[in-house]
Amino acid sequence: MQPRSFKPLAGFSVLDLSRLYPGPLCSLVLAHLGAEVVKVEDPQGGDYMRWWPPLVEGLGAAFHALNRGKKSVTLDLKTPADRAAFLSLCKGADGVLESFRPGVLERLGVGYDALVAANPRVVLCSISGYGQRGPRSGEAGHDINFMAIAGVLHTTGVRGGAPVVPGFQATDFLTGMYAATGLAAALPEARASGRPRWLDVAMADVALSLGMLDVASSSAAGADRARGRNLLNGGAPIYGIYETSDGAYFAVGAIEEKFHVELLERLYVPRELKEDALTPGGRLEKALRAAFGNRTRAEIEAIFAGTDALVSPILRPTEAAALPLFLERGMLDASAAPGIPIPLVPLSETGLNPGALGPAPKLGEHNDEILGRLKAEG
Repeated sequence: MQPRSFKPLAGFSVLDLSRLYPGPLCSLVLAHLGAEVVKVEDPQGGDYMRWWPPLVEGLGAAFHALNRGKKSVTLDLKTPADRAAFLSLCKGADGVLESFRPGVLERLGVGYDALVAANPRVVLCSISGYGQRGPRSGEAGHDINFMAIAGVLHTTGVRGGAPVVPGFQATDFLTGMYAATGLAAALPEARASGRPRWLDVAMADVALSLGMLDVASSSAAGADRARGRNLLNGGAPIYGIYETSDGAYFAVGAIEEKFHVELLERLYVPRELKEDALTPGGRLEKALRAAFGNRTRAEIEAIFAGTDALVSPILRPTEAAALPLFLERGMLDASAAPGIPIPLVPLSETGLNPGALGPAPKLGEHNDEILGRLKAEG
């Protein structure tokens, strides 16, 4: 079969006013799907993540990762001339993405009504902490705050310990993906119908959705899940983390009986202990801790190589980036930023790798191309 580019949003364009993580991740997905994404940045420094260390060729590594394949223009929306230029750009765009607090776009003179006046079929996607309406809509927050009030952090941590800060920004990431999903659906619909749309993506709502199973299960049981004491949060010996004698860690996900039976057999743990498979701190957990703790990482890897016991080494990020699994699937882009591999957006047709997008733009790199186009048209 002749390879084909997976670009269902080719021909669509989005003006991206967002900064930091959720919005840029959203527009990265849209760029991967073929949309032209134009970052509209403040001339005085642009997206904060441009300068977030470590730097690679003068740009933050995280900025390289999130802004590949996009264009950048600089406009100061507080000035009448640049505000008019932005609205002119909006006339030819399909969508606008922003992550200001509610009301900021209106104060700048480029709110929803102004955008619709410029383009009657525009899709505006607004990412905010607590939504465009509601009792906390004007408040600020970060990932950890949203997960706290949504109940997600309550079950994150070890038995008998305090809640812990997760190792990655789950709400930021999922917010970007929800926003991308909404825009990918709304852009073609708005073009076909000729009607505008305003998508309201609140990070607090996203955090609550992260815990949808906990909310449902805890409500049905009449009690909240305990930290480190339930099946999927560290309370089951067959679904947990174990340390080896040389300080490595392994994740065990042997929930189903056929998997945990093999786990016990491979480690010479008495089979009758599987009766404690769901008992936190019981005989099986103690036996597994001893079985892992008396062996090195290499010994554990050899024992479980090619098995279905669902035992995986906990790799460092740099180890993961060198794993043949991801290299052979073409999941890493070494061309976007010199010397650092960056995971690609994992969306592709069967048989194709996701495909590189090219480097992240320098601040205002496309001013002549895009703003010059306005001058030529005007």
